[in-house]
Amino acid sequence: MKTLTWFLIAISFIGIADSSYLSHAALTGTPLNCGIFDGCNTVAASPYSKVFGIPLALFGLAFYLVALALAAILLTSPRQVVAKMMFGWSILGVLFSAYFMYLQYFIIEAICLYCLISAVATLLLLFSYIFLRKTS
Repeated sequence: MKTLTWFLIAISFIGIADSSYLSHAALTGTPLNCGIFDGCNTVAASPYSKVFGIPLALFGLAFYLVALALAAILLTSPRQVVAKMMFGWSILGVLFSAYFMYLQYFIIEAICLYCLISAVATLLLLFSYIFLRKTS
């Protein structure tokens, strides 16, 4: 269980790094370095990139910070209630990620590499939490 919890912490840090980069770019107006995909800046400039004027990346950063905190609590004090909270939190993240991927592909018609990284990280959190619940 501890190994899996450390994996959750590592995935949370990947999400924090990813969403921190996106948040910094959104707040400073810095173009994203897209690399493989060409649509990062198109997605970042879309009207869907903000909610109430707040960049979605900041919500992502908050999501991963909470995921990190829950994993850290679980590491130091393994409790079923914390695992259930982590499971619910990861489901929420996957639902939002799925919606954002839908927006990118079908509405914006551009794909952001960093958004894909976040979506994969969120899925990994969910699958890890599912496995964690089965083993505890």
